[in-house]
Amino acid sequence: MSPDRSYLASGNEDTTIRIWSIDREKIVQTLREHTNRVWSVNFSPDGRLLASGSADYTIKLWDWQVGNCLKTLRGHHSWVWRVIFSPDGRTLASTSYDQTIKIWDVDTGACLNTLQGHTSPVIYADFSPDGKLLVSCEFAGIIKLWNPRLPKADQGSTGEYYRDIGEHSNSVWSVTFSNDGQWLVSASYDETIKIWSVETGECLQTFYGHQGPILNAKFTDDDRFIISVGVDRSLRVWDIQTGKCLHTLTEHSGLIYTLDVGNIRSPVLDSPKFIAFTGSLDETIKVWDLDAAKCIATWKSRRPYQGMQIHKMQGLTTAQKATLQALGAISNYGLGDS
Repeated sequence: MSPDRSYLASGNEDTTIRIWSIDREKIVQTLREHTNRVWSVNFSPDGRLLASGSADYTIKLWDWQVGNCLKTLRGHHSWVWRVIFSPDGRTLASTSYDQTIKIWDVDTGACLNTLQGHTSPVIYADFSPDGKLLVSCEFAGIIKLWNPRLPKADQGSTGEYYRDIGEHSNSVWSVTFSNDGQWLVSASYDETIKIWSVETGECLQTFYGHQGPILNAKFTDDDRFIISVGVDRSLRVWDIQTGKCLHTLTEHSGLIYTLDVGNIRSPVLDSPKFIAFTGSLDETIKVWDLDAAKCIATWKSRRPYQGMQIHKMQGLTTAQKATLQALGAISNYGLGDS
């Protein structure tokens, strides 16, 4: 979501990025420069820039309102999973399947540092609200804290590594700071959500209830609740004080892998509303009124060649067929044609 909570950005398998107007519930901009699926998008703190990370190994910085790609950042050797601006907007962190985190200068596009220490692909990262710490997680289930601003002269053999926070028994797919910076919440393939103390690294609370791996979890603006989504196609609302699941919402027909949450003031949404946005493998974005515990809108973009349904393909590679499927030109059935 943009900082003013007027726009939502979504990355897509068809290599495009779409900007949605929340008030008008429509696509207002489509960005095309990546050559493989877009895994992550994030607005800068001032809302002027958009960063994107892709399976084409690159990061792009966009003037999203005009539709121009301003810079392409290269340096990762595999998929870029997550991009996140620092709170002051001067630097950008990226995580990758190549097991590293890179810190980039937004103005120049230069790579300022490469954080090494993870032993498996790094899935997610988040800056603390004051920008002094960075948290990251990996396939191996480890969560690490880093000091991204440590001067190079003070680096030890582990660079900016600060300490391990803890670990899950399976992959950790997201980890984010609370809005006051005191806690972390992590979502894992081990079907649990955990809250951690930033100061001590202690696990303070574990939430159970999802019927499958959990792919994303976030604190609400007031840090009173956690919202989570996962492979069981559900969005769940948790009361941190009691540990109870207050709502389980299940309208998606595919796993849910992205999530954003916030209080939104909008005439269309009969403001103010406590809103969540979820992105799913069913190719839709759903808008949830969490106060009323219901889905209030479903957004779906038409793919460039939706409905062509090409059959009897000859001589195409698996990758070429997958591209046609992402563009909507063939179905799963078409992928099996020879």
